[in-house]
Amino acid sequence: MRFWRAVLPNLTISLVLASATVVILNFYNPMMGFLTGWPFLTLISATLLCSLATSIVLYRLWRRRRPKRRVTQETSLDGEPGIE
Repeated sequence: MRFWRAVLPNLTISLVLASATVVILNFYNPMMGFLTGWPFLTLISATLLCSLATSIVLYRLWRRRRPKRRVTQETSLDGEPGIE
C-alpha cells in the first residue's frame, strides 16, 4: 500500500502533463490528428484510471487518519453540566 501511495500521484501528474502536451500539439497542428486513434484513447484511459485509484487511496488514508468526533455534554449558561 505504501508503494501505491508514493507512485500513484506522481504517475497521475505525469499522465496529465502528457495529455496536455498532446492537446497543445493538436491545437497547433490539427492535420496530424493527435486526438484521434488508439494512442490518445489509451493515454486518456490510463489517466482516468490512475486518477480514480489516487482518489480511492487518498480517501481511504483520510478515513483512517480522521479524528473521531467526541460528543460533549451540553452546559447551561452558568457553566454547570446539564440544561435545566
